[in-house]
Amino acid sequence: PVDIGPDLVQEILQNTTLHPRATSEIEIRLRSYADRKGVTQTFFSNTLDLLETFQEWESVEEKKSIDYYFGEDHRPTQQADGTVRTIKKKKVCSTDVSVNHPQIAFCRISHKTEEEEKHPPALVQVTLARFKDRRSFVYRGWSYDLTRVWEGSEVSEVKSRPTLGFPPDVYEVEIERLPEHPFRTLDHLVVSLLLKAKSILASDDLRFQCSNTRPTRPTERPSLL
Repeated sequence: PVDIGPDLVQEILQNTTLHPRATSEIEIRLRSYADRKGVTQTFFSNTLDLLETFQEWESVEEKKSIDYYFGEDHRPTQQADGTVRTIKKKKVCSTDVSVNHPQIAFCRISHKTEEEEKHPPALVQVTLARFKDRRSFVYRGWSYDLTRVWEGSEVSEVKSRPTLGFPPDVYEVEIERLPEHPFRTLDHLVVSLLLKAKSILASDDLRFQCSNTRPTRPTERPSLL
């Protein structure tokens, strides 16, 4: 059983502007820590094992890419084949929903807009580089994305760390609504986001609670092994 009552749904809708546009990215991210991104390595590995047991995925895609961050929310992304796409991503809003799970402190529902830059700046100062190794499982208009991330301010150093066997800095688990996927109402969209999160939390008695206070984090830190 899972408690997703109308009061919880309305509270999320009041705190999160979820009216999707053509450029919208709406997702729910699972977080293990109150003070930084990502989930524990244990939860990441268990979730990957869980998703691999399902045989009905419409597609499973593995993709490596590098994001380069600079001012005004610009983000050039270089794919493994060398192609580069520059986007401008802006956060519209987000809401944190706490959950009674031993490895996950809360889930973050977020709405961002993403627009491709036709004429990106030629000269920039990169403030952050992120090498992403992502596996995406797609089913009925939703993408379950599991990503290992190496990040830092020195581009060459970030690029070399995965090949040298350094562990990821961040393990990310998120579920994103694909833009072409229709939904009946905003209430239905919120419930769908929570149910997708519940499907990988694998708990017999899961409770969500919308709260402005950050919960405490679990004791496990990402393994350096």
